[in-house]
Amino acid sequence: MVHTYGEMPDDLYLKPFLPLLSFLWRVYKKLGWDGVDNYERIGDEGIYDFFETRLNESIYTCKDVIDGKITEPEKVLSYIIMIPSLVIRSDLVIGTQKLFGGDSADVTFAVVHDYNAELLILLNCHIEDGIPVDWYLIREQDEILDRRHMKYGYKLREIPRRAKDMTKSANILMDVLKDIRNERTPQWSDADYYVGSVISSWAINLLCIPSNYESAGETYDGWASKEIYKLPDYTFTLHPYPSAFNMFFYKGRKDFCKIVASLTTNMNFYIQPFEPRNLELIRTRVPELFAIYQDQVLNEGVPYPIQTINSQYQNIKSKDPNIRFEKKYPKGDFITPDDIGLDFEEFLQGVYLDVNHETPAKKIDESKILSTGIGRNTIFK
Repeated sequence: MVHTYGEMPDDLYLKPFLPLLSFLWRVYKKLGWDGVDNYERIGDEGIYDFFETRLNESIYTCKDVIDGKITEPEKVLSYIIMIPSLVIRSDLVIGTQKLFGGDSADVTFAVVHDYNAELLILLNCHIEDGIPVDWYLIREQDEILDRRHMKYGYKLREIPRRAKDMTKSANILMDVLKDIRNERTPQWSDADYYVGSVISSWAINLLCIPSNYESAGETYDGWASKEIYKLPDYTFTLHPYPSAFNMFFYKGRKDFCKIVASLTTNMNFYIQPFEPRNLELIRTRVPELFAIYQDQVLNEGVPYPIQTINSQYQNIKSKDPNIRFEKKYPKGDFITPDDIGLDFEEFLQGVYLDVNHETPAKKIDESKILSTGIGRNTIFK
């Protein structure tokens, strides 16, 4: 049975945005809303663990590069703090993060509940000269989320729900978050501040996005959901967006993906990993989601960059309750673990390939592998 868009209740906050979350839309078609509604099983602790894992590895990898412990940083990937959905080559971290965040910046990501936009998690990182130097994470139960905005009187946890708009919410959140920053680290009170807002399903969907090019595309879609597709709000937004990003967005989805890939991996292709802690999370708490991911990778494969940048959403504005919102890719082969001589478990560790946006969508072999793994666990080929 293929579940249709019209089956979802109209009062679900997530409903207008679900077709843009490519993996969870795949899950919905197969399992219906019960398959997508995984928040209670993954929980705020699971989402917290997911972000903490990526943030820690990014910080420790950056430190090891600076200390000279990583000898081939051009083959070592981690995550860019300013946009945590994107991987970045270790030798490009400082320059790219300074381009996006300047010399000194705080960035806080606010993850909100799918049902009512209530605040679940705050993740903050401070960046100096492109290097992450300090961070904290706040869970849903933390009493600091009961702190109130001086003007509006809203508790921190209820601001996204009360604001009913991600940009307005981020602006109000920033007032309180700056006060917390200035109390906690007064030496950085003059640093720039950015607030990123995401719905929790965007974070869960992110866990299962198979490649860096697909992640770049979904980052664009987070902005385009409101600006281009005219949906009620953004699925992901950063307020304010760095001026460079605003230029990238207005170039369109294809050019956005290419520019971001150029700045983060020098155009090369990366099959994104499940870190051991995150792999355990999804395998034990939502095994049916992992089974769909495994089926996708083994039986369909991962789109080549040239296919991702030329893919298109079909009928995203349609009101037809039976519409399937299929994402169309250009013809060609997809990459599977067998193609590059890896088993599924090896594939899950991350694979950095000598493949770019100009590589034809035709079968390749293991000679294209540059490294496997992520961060400090990278293995060079």
